[in-house]
Amino acid sequence: METTRFQVYKINKTANKIIFVLAVALSVFTLWGILTILLTNKQKLLDVSISTYLIFLMQGGLGIALTLRNFKIEKYFVSWDDTKIQYQLPKDKEPVFIKIVDVQSVEKTNQEFRITLKDNETKSFSFNYFYFPTRQTIFDYFESLKYITEKENNSSK
Repeated sequence: METTRFQVYKINKTANKIIFVLAVALSVFTLWGILTILLTNKQKLLDVSISTYLIFLMQGGLGIALTLRNFKIEKYFVSWDDTKIQYQLPKDKEPVFIKIVDVQSVEKTNQEFRITLKDNETKSFSFNYFYFPTRQTIFDYFESLKYITEKENNSSK
């Protein structure tokens, strides 16, 4: 089985990079315009007031902040294959790795799957971060994992 991977947030990386470059360029251009007005008391770039430059600066700063946020949130994912499950959700500081052979049981609650490992460690996987049809695919996978672990537990008794 090949690896199945879903991003929590779908971001167009190329568009995000382009927007980041444009926002930085706007901010640099604006700072140059503000410094030109303040130091020379003349408007050399555009015939606009300093308040217009401040609005441009806010737009550039907002663009930079949003694109940096997008770069940060592209690390959240869930993936699985025949041997392991990996995920990193916004509540997790580091990626979580679970070997399927170590899974003792899978239990679905209202907002998450609770995975109990054979060493009695419990991992929680919240599916609230995903939307349909991705959420349904994740449900199906964890339900099949639940069925497999129950079958293995019943056969080992």
